[in-house]
Amino acid sequence: MKFIISGDNWPINQKIKDLTDKHIGQKIDKYLKSFDQGLKTARLKITKGPRWGFGASLKIRLPKREIFAKSQAKNLLKALTIIRNQAIRQIKEYKEKIKART
Repeated sequence: MKFIISGDNWPINQKIKDLTDKHIGQKIDKYLKSFDQGLKTARLKITKGPRWGFGASLKIRLPKREIFAKSQAKNLLKALTIIRNQAIRQIKEYKEKIKART
């Protein structure tokens, strides 16, 4: 899966890239093995607010579907966990709809 990470008001270093790949990329990729590698694209945007902590949004493009998850939390790991769980739930629903059609 092509995984693009960007930061808003916050620089993204290698440590953050490794954390997001381990915590989101590898976990979500387990559920997307049935899709062609060239058709999967994920875009993660991390923001840091002056008062409320971290925000994260994840957009995954799949054939005929776009999955979107968004969260805010006081620490980055919690925000990433929330969007990972939201995305996995949506992917499971999408795969069930595909199976029901066939």
